[in-house]
Amino acid sequence: MSTNALAPPVDIPQAMQNLFPLPLSIIEEFMLADSRPQYPMMADLEMHFQGRIRREPFDAALAQALARAPLFQSVIQTGPKGARHWVRTEQPVPVIWGDENAPLDDAYDAPVDLTAEPGLRVYVRSGETSSSVLLHFHHACSDGMGAFAFIEDFLAAYAQACGDDSVAMRPLEPERLRHRGALGTAGRSAYRGLVDTFIGAREGIRFFLQRPSPLPAIQDPPIAETARLRIRATNGRCSEETTAGLRKAATALNCTVNDLLLRDLFLTMHQWHNQQDGPSTRGQLRILMPQNLRERDDRRMPTGNMLGFAFVTRKRRLCESPQELLRSISHETAAVREGQLSRYFLGGLDALHKAGWLPRVLQGKLCFASAVLTNLGNPLRRFVTRFPRAGSKLKIGDLKLVELTGVPPLRPNTRAVFAVFGSHDKLTLCLRTDPYLYSADDNAQLLNLYLARLDATAAEQAE
Repeated sequence: MSTNALAPPVDIPQAMQNLFPLPLSIIEEFMLADSRPQYPMMADLEMHFQGRIRREPFDAALAQALARAPLFQSVIQTGPKGARHWVRTEQPVPVIWGDENAPLDDAYDAPVDLTAEPGLRVYVRSGETSSSVLLHFHHACSDGMGAFAFIEDFLAAYAQACGDDSVAMRPLEPERLRHRGALGTAGRSAYRGLVDTFIGAREGIRFFLQRPSPLPAIQDPPIAETARLRIRATNGRCSEETTAGLRKAATALNCTVNDLLLRDLFLTMHQWHNQQDGPSTRGQLRILMPQNLRERDDRRMPTGNMLGFAFVTRKRRLCESPQELLRSISHETAAVREGQLSRYFLGGLDALHKAGWLPRVLQGKLCFASAVLTNLGNPLRRFVTRFPRAGSKLKIGDLKLVELTGVPPLRPNTRAVFAVFGSHDKLTLCLRTDPYLYSADDNAQLLNLYLARLDATAAEQAE
């Protein structure tokens, strides 16, 4: 049976206190404007362990991690001129404890009001042999990479609380939070500024002229509110053979594994459309691809948002030519990486925000993307902290970290969000679909279709 608790009081270092009040970045304004009661802008990241989580070291570790992640213990206030800022709050973070298989509570689906409460809820499920910690957080507080930094701090603090003095906390530079919203345009020449303005305007026009098709709805009529509650993400795994085959295919085809993931997701969505609506090559599909904008030294930044969005749009008829589709994707993603083109989308958001149009645009009925694909790689490789190992797993005090899973939020008409986690020998895919339009079985069916497509790509290379 679940029990509710509160995170212990947090002693915030003075360097953190000096940051506040902290102005919102444009990506945080976007996350606020795009959230709504039916589709709260809440993301999930879950730690899976071997062993039982102990309450005392957990409480100490969470308190220490929160002290290093001030946006998880802040609320938003509006100043006299309408500018919004993060301010510190004394409200504790809710922690919900339960047995290993305990269901989530009603608060999981409840919207978070960041003007009145912190944007993090923590669900702990502890059993004799396995346990998990779910971070359920508002995307305005952090992106996935920022949440990984919070997890790294929590794991290090838990190990220390269990008596492991060999684990040291990662270095932290709180001042970097002030620069998390930089658009990368400072110091550019007037000519470069004109070029950037032209490219940004061109990409903005193309974005709104290209109208992608949302994935076909399965449930008609839509699932009732009470029936959809707490439908979680579905997780699946590529086998070692498929994972190795995808890596070999990327090398042979002179592309990246991420290019193959994108190509095969386009093919999967095209197949899904054909299965639900009948064969057709009409229309366009679009995948939203988050891009991490952190530099190497930004690993010292506290938890927060530092990402942009790139959009890859293709006509469905191109899905009939998989190799041509892959070549076009590889060319575009290379340009996105080299030029950090997702910053142009942030610049467009900033212009809409300054004009006062951002909420109106986001709260409309446009389909911005058919699906989201975020490739998070191997989060453990991003850790600065050195943890002892037990075989292939990290040893965290008396626990062993098995894996991390999670998914980004959903928005209307973007009916599927995929997250990919890597390790040395396998890929884990997590999928969340629109809970009003897809059941848990529908969710699994779509994920299996994608996994089968990836299996086929890997098998083709092995032949």
